[in-house]
Amino acid sequence: MLVDVLWVYQNPCRLVLVMEYLASGSLADIIKSNVTTRRQLSEIDAILYIKEIVCAIDYLHSEGVVLGQLAPDHLLLEDDGHLKL
Repeated sequence: MLVDVLWVYQNPCRLVLVMEYLASGSLADIIKSNVTTRRQLSEIDAILYIKEIVCAIDYLHSEGVVLGQLAPDHLLLEDDGHLKL
């Protein structure tokens, strides 16, 4: 559901987060691929992605976290096709 943060470093000028590597890309990659090939995302896949996004946002809100920006580039894919924020 959420990308794991493995390490954090901060100095006066920068904040660095090292997160788990997800090699399958992002939701933006899927959207761009579908535009290029003139295919549509299936309704079943779209519903699955929406449910996963809503669950992740609901969890974050329950923990008192508010997202500043939610974009397809920020929704990463696991190897099994599930999304992670």
